[in-house]
Amino acid sequence: MVIDEKAMIAERDRRVELINKVMEDNGLDAVLFTALAMATFQLPAKFFSNYQLNTRRSYVFCAKGEMPYLIVPTPGQVFHAKKISWLPEDHLLSGDMMAIVKEKLAGHKVVGWYQPEEIPVGVYNVLMSCGVKFVDITKQFTEARRTKSEYEIDLTKKASKMAADSLVHVLSILEPGKSTEQDLIGAAEGYIRAHGGTDSLILCRSQKPHSFISRALPVTIKKDGVFVYSAEVAGEGGYWTQVVRPIFMSRDAQPEAQAILKVSKLAEAAALKVLRPGYKICDLGEAVEAVIKENGYKTGVWCGHGMGPDLGDAVDIGASVKMDIVPGMIITLHPSIVSDTDGLLYGNTFLTTEGDPICLTDYFNDSPYLEDLLAQAKGWEFGY
Repeated sequence: MVIDEKAMIAERDRRVELINKVMEDNGLDAVLFTALAMATFQLPAKFFSNYQLNTRRSYVFCAKGEMPYLIVPTPGQVFHAKKISWLPEDHLLSGDMMAIVKEKLAGHKVVGWYQPEEIPVGVYNVLMSCGVKFVDITKQFTEARRTKSEYEIDLTKKASKMAADSLVHVLSILEPGKSTEQDLIGAAEGYIRAHGGTDSLILCRSQKPHSFISRALPVTIKKDGVFVYSAEVAGEGGYWTQVVRPIFMSRDAQPEAQAILKVSKLAEAAALKVLRPGYKICDLGEAVEAVIKENGYKTGVWCGHGMGPDLGDAVDIGASVKMDIVPGMIITLHPSIVSDTDGLLYGNTFLTTEGDPICLTDYFNDSPYLEDLLAQAKGWEFGY
């Protein structure tokens, strides 16, 4: 893949400007964020350094008006970060991380931090001994970056195409009565890694209830069954997307699941009516749950989340999330629907605009039947 260095530096500078505005608006001298080498906890390091941690924990420190520092646990991480990160080499540090953090905090009085509830007790105690007033800016930081740049949107589109490519790969090897979940998911994960994916969470379900996807099991896909394929993929730049497709092995397979799929699409359509400026994130969940309830079903788990440089992007769709919807947000909708005996999951990732949202995963939506999906996949052009 071709990396546009000029575009990367412009994006880096945009993010530095963004965090400086957050500091200015909240009366901060600096910010100190920490990240882990695992999905849903990677965001601070990736967002400010363009570097995905290999293992353990890292820190990001940024004084107001200055370039961020990335503090990693090993010299090996610095070696790799020098090749990947967009930060200057002298802003990539390793060693005794807490000693480096304390040194950077010296002289600063009010410092913002992100998701402090996730900070380990040992780290928390050290930070509390530094004589600094810490301010939780999780909400402010999340809202400040909710509108994605063209750079970020392009990366999400590329990841979405990669997720679709992985689905086509799965379709090409799926043999009802022979293939197992592990066969298919193993192939999908291998495809994504082989084609530039930086991370993935590929889940599935071929047993009732079909709503509760999980890691692949040694279970054979039945000839009269349905295989739910969920691809959460991070592509170039570590940007995540998600597509969820139930694949019915025959036209008369799993009639209850087929009925639930129709309700899933109705629920998605209802959510899309409020996935636009003038509404809030909580309105999405309420719209989905209303459709599910009026059709005689129950909500299984959450119905979606944000997407960005980390899985979920720290935006969960729920009644407590009163964040305003603005243009340029990337949101995944996957209504989880259950009955007394079955369930189903189906989902897409969308980009908000001033008007109608744009589906970034508008692939293989016409029919859920294996026969039709294979016909659609003929002549598929892989890559982007």
